Amino acid sequence: MARVGVVLVGHGQLPSDIPKELRSEYLKLKFKENRTRLEEERFEELENIVLNWARNEVNDPYAHSLQTLASELSIIGGYEKVVVAFN
Repeated sequence: MARVGVVLVGHGQLPSDIPKELRSEYLKLKFKENRTRLEEERFEELENIVLNWARNEVNDPYAHSLQTLASELSIIGGYEKVVVAFN
């Protein structure tokens, strides 16, 4: 029998409890064209913070719902692995 996995992709959003200053700086650098080397380093640092921010049902209901859907899909579909990804 073939092993089947599923990748569930969602849009994603920033958690609601990220401080406004950090959110502003992150978004400003994210959409800035031609970042300097220092700006690129800072952006990578901020992106690491954002990607590793603890998510839960309150601060990111979208991510929480997608994780719940993945768990249910795994059970209902009998899939060995369901991975959630955000673009």
